[in-house]
Formats: sequence, structure tokens, C-alpha cells
Amino acid sequence: MNSTYFSEEHELFRESFRDFLHKEVVPHIEKWEKTGTIERFIWKKFGEMGFFGLAYPEAYGGLNLDLFYTVIFLEELQKIKSSGFAAAMWAHAYLAMTHLNAEGDERIKQEYLAASISGDKIGALCLTEPFGGSDVAGMRTTAIKKGNKYIINGSKTFITNGVYADYYVVAAKTSPELGNKGISIFLMDTNQKGVSATKLDKLGWRASDTAEIAFDNVEIPEENLMGEEGKGFPYIMQHFALERLIMAINAHARAEYAIEYTIDYMSKREAFGKTIDKFQALRHTMVDHATEVEHCKIFNYAAVARLNKGEYVVKEATMAKLKSTKVADETIYSCLQMLGGYGYMEEYPLARLLRDSRLGPIGGGTSEIAVIALGGIVCDKSIRIAGDDNYFSSTGAFEGNYYRNLHFRNDLKELSVSAVYEPMGNAENLSKRPLLSPYLYLGVAGFTHNPVARKDPSLVPGTPSLQAWQDLQPENIEGAMYSLVNISIPFGFGFRYKIGAQMDLGFDFGYRVSLSDYLDDVSDDRPNVLTSPSIYFIRSGEAFAANTLVNRIPLSTTSTVPIYSTGPDQYFTTQIRLIYHIKNKIDCPPLPN
Repeated sequence: MNSTYFSEEHELFRESFRDFLHKEVVPHIEKWEKTGTIERFIWKKFGEMGFFGLAYPEAYGGLNLDLFYTVIFLEELQKIKSSGFAAAMWAHAYLAMTHLNAEGDERIKQEYLAASISGDKIGALCLTEPFGGSDVAGMRTTAIKKGNKYIINGSKTFITNGVYADYYVVAAKTSPELGNKGISIFLMDTNQKGVSATKLDKLGWRASDTAEIAFDNVEIPEENLMGEEGKGFPYIMQHFALERLIMAINAHARAEYAIEYTIDYMSKREAFGKTIDKFQALRHTMVDHATEVEHCKIFNYAAVARLNKGEYVVKEATMAKLKSTKVADETIYSCLQMLGGYGYMEEYPLARLLRDSRLGPIGGGTSEIAVIALGGIVCDKSIRIAGDDNYFSSTGAFEGNYYRNLHFRNDLKELSVSAVYEPMGNAENLSKRPLLSPYLYLGVAGFTHNPVARKDPSLVPGTPSLQAWQDLQPENIEGAMYSLVNISIPFGFGFRYKIGAQMDLGFDFGYRVSLSDYLDDVSDDRPNVLTSPSIYFIRSGEAFAANTLVNRIPLSTTSTVPIYSTGPDQYFTTQIRLIYHIKNKIDCPPLPN
């Protein structure tokens, strides 16, 4: 037992779940692998035992347990000789149901989430399209609103549970002209007129039903829109960390199973008068694989622990999936080799395990896409910052709302009027002023501004334009806040140098207090969690202020403590002035006779 992450209660659950799988699932695996159909009774049994509700609220029949119960759920499912069966279970519980819980309203949760937890309904998440693949933002499926309905047209592919599901969680473009900002999420019953599903013939995952789904003028009521219209892309990006960690955990678990099985086989298989586990070359090979798998497992556990606390782990989850799936493929291939000809036989688990494992580097975003994403994070050393509800075109983000790189500048145009006080000035004749003298100034300024930022390449990888600067004013992100004239109060001190009878050269150091909180494109003026939950992302009962860098400030979800660093934006200035005096003499009344 790893006492760092797993308690005695965790291990008791592991034993109980393992016993359940061997009693209720394993006897049927071979039949389901051959037919490609998982019988409905097992879904109901999973629901009755509470296995679908591990991470979900008690109000809908869940158990509201920490994520390490989910880790156990995933690990044990990888050790029953069918990753296809495992995929069907976790795709239902952690892909489709995640969206129901996060974006569904109370009606949807009562009708669909509760039924999914109990095993009475099976769900499928429909994102990938035939021409999209890992490019979620490039989807072509549309949902056009007509009256109080949406008309959905398009297609999805590689959808796990796509044939036998009772409902789909579907991503479609409600405003195609807006690109990824026009994507929305819908709930759709699979018995809707115009829905058709075609079962796909796969290399692995044979027990699960994987489908290509077509939508032909499918009408769904407007109340089946989940969350806000146009916010589907950030919703999807928000849940990617969990999906990638699921893929990583699956990978290290099936690799660990392959090693355990292979070592057991080697301890019984004799060659040249001794068991083959005594051959040094083979022992060293297994040690190398066991080391790699253990490294992956510990890294994955650490990432899960951070996600369980509500931390931002997109980088770590992406690394975990990339490394773990690669290690799993290499390990299983090598383990199959240890079995020799028997590894190639279907009666041994390694052949199926090898086929099933090949989906790991593809699902949840291919390894190639993961490398591109990590290139933006690691090589560009990007630091992410969260705003209140700042949506950055073509990025997706995780803020609970949205993230952006801390690579920004602001194009600001200002007109100011200042009063200047010179302690050493000559009140009677400006031409007799000192060659060098200090001054103070105080004024008022009007300005317009437009923050300009770099898009975050880690969330929508593979697009070179993401590295370019982009004007944010056309996005109208903060309503009209970018285009309005704002006011600031400039003040400071400086020195002027006399270069002519009526002309000076000035150099000053000043400070400006603006009446805007949007100069850095990050507003932080909301009072508390209760009244303004939009600026917080909430995970596992903790809320985090959205306007803090990397190490965020945890607050209680019931806290009324104001957010830190509230108020207008302020900044320092240095200026070189060219000062021209309209008159070089002071007009005085004539002296008395």
C-alpha cells in the first residue's frame, strides 16, 4: 500500500472492487470481447454497488469520494484482460457524466446524472469528428437555433458507447462564424429522430462499442443546452486534465499488469535446465520496464493529488499521458516477447493487451499533439494567469473559466492636462529662471487602451498563429471596457533644463492611478465567492482566487473575504518633456510715481 496517497479505507475498497470484478465481470469477458456488446445487467450492478458515483455528489446518488478511489477503479479495471470493457465503464463515468455534473442544470442532473450513477442510463461523449481528430476547435457539426429548438447536423466518430448509449453529450457549433467561441454543449437522447450510429471494427478494445454517429436535422429542445451558449470549448478544455490523467493511469496499470503476469510466467517457464527468470539479460530487461512503470505511477499519483486539491495540472496531466502511454506500449511489447510464441496466442493475455494498449497514444489527443502542447509550456516558459471571465479567442482554458499567458502589452493613447509647481522658479521673469530646477506636477488624463496578448499554445496546439500578438478590443471581451475613454490621475516630479529663453527640456518620474481595472486585461474587483463565483474555479470543495499567479490563494467556498489586490490599475511612468513658455515675462502693473 502506498500510504502517501492511499488509506486503509482505500485499500479495503480496492479489495472489494477486485472481488466484484472477478465474480461479476471476468466470467463474461470472453463473450463480450467476441460479440462487442457489454450486456446491460453489468451496468446496473455497477450502479447498485455505487461504482459510477465515486466522484459525484450524494444528492444524485453519488458517494463524493476523493479522486484516489477513482484511481483504484481505473487500475483494477485494467487487470481483467479487457481494456475495452474498462473503456466503456470510464467513458460513461468520467467523460459523459463529468459534463452532466459540471454543466447540466438541476433537471438534467436529476433525470440523467442520477440515472447514470444508478446504472439505468448509459452515456457517451461526442466530440471527435471524421475531419477533426485531435482538433476539437475544427469541428463541423452545427446546432442552429430555430424558435425554442436547436437543429443539429453533422457527424461524430470514434465514440465509445456510441451504439448502446441512452444519451449523448454532443459538442456542436451554434455560431460557426465565431470558430471555437461558437461551440456549445448539448444533451441528446439517442432515440431522437435523425440519429444513426454505425458500429466500427477496431484493432483493440473489442468489448466496447465504438461508433460513428450521424445527425440529420435532429431537433432538441433549447433546455437541453448545457451551460452557456458559446462556452462549449472552454468546458471541454477544462475537463481535459482529468481525461488525460485517466489515460495515464490506465497505461501504467496495464503495464504493471503485463509485468506481473510476465514475471509469473517466467518463474514457471524452463529453458536450458532453469526457469527463464534466472537469465540475467531477461531480468535486466524486466527491471528496466518495472522502473519506468514505477516512475510513471508515482508521477501520475502526484498529479492526481494536485488535481484533487483543485490545482491546475494541465501540464502535468499532458506529460503523464504522453509518457505513460509510451512506456505501456514498450513494456507490453517486451513482455509479449518474453512469452515467445505463446505471447502471440490469443489464449494468453499479452496479445489482446498489446492491441488494446495502442489506443493509449491516440485517445484524449494524440501523443504528437501532446508534444506540441508541451512545447509551448516548456520551451516558451509561459506563465498562465487567470482573469474574471476573460475569454481569449482560440485558446480554451481552464480557469473554471479561462486562462491566458502572461505575455501581454497595452496600446494606450492619452491626453493630459497638468499643473506644474517649480519651487525655484522666478515669479517676475521666466527668462531669469535657473538653468536646472526641479518641479512637481499633478493633473488629469483621458485615455483609451487596448490590451494585446499572446494566445496560449498549450491548450490549442498545432496552430502557428497562436504565437502571434492579438488585439483584444475586437473580441469585445469585457463589454465595452476596452473602447471607452477612461480617466487617470497623473502626478510626480522631475527636473527641467533651460535650453532657450522660452524652452526647457524636462525629465520626470511619475505615477498614474487609473479609474480602470482592465489595463492588464485582468479584472479583480469582485467582492467574494458567494456573489461572484465566476471568477473562481472550484474543485473538491475549495475555491481559488482567479487573479493570482501559479500559486493560487485558497479560500473557503463559503468565505466572504474580499479578493486580494482589488481596486484600479496603477502604473509608473518616465517621460521626457519639451516645455515651451508662451510668455517669457510676467505682466505687472506700472509702478506708482
